[in-house]
Amino acid sequence: MSDIIQSIDAYHARYSTYTKRAEKTADHLTNLKMKSMAYNVAINNVNRQIERVKLMGNS
Repeated sequence: MSDIIQSIDAYHARYSTYTKRAEKTADHLTNLKMKSMAYNVAINNVNRQIERVKLMGNS
């Protein structure tokens, strides 16, 4: 009986570790997505400013 309990405990410990890793990975991916979105906004802003300068230079 104690072997079964030890096996269950070992399985639970492994499952818990995998769950924690998956949660950390998901959080990391969410942070990367947010940073990527912020960078895209910044790049778009710079591109708009470049276009404005080009238009001012042409007039």
